[in-house]
Amino acid sequence: MQLGKFAHPETGVAERDLDSARMTIDTLQMLRSKTQGNLSREEESLFDQILAELKLNYVDEAGKPASKSTLFDASTAPAGETASSAP
Repeated sequence: MQLGKFAHPETGVAERDLDSARMTIDTLQMLRSKTQGNLSREEESLFDQILAELKLNYVDEAGKPASKSTLFDASTAPAGETASSAP
């Protein structure tokens, strides 16, 4: 959510907070190193995969210009437009 990939459930707005996202990724990386040797192979693989995906998404978002993106919100849509007709 901090990368702006998902909308906030209450506001329907996707907002990027790259500083918080970086801190979250760093925290997960620290947890990964602290749990070294205490996880099953499947858990280690899942942890590594999630961290890799988060890091790639972070780099992708950091390369984009800073702007707030809003997702479709039916309450503000023009009359007659539905979620299914949203881009």
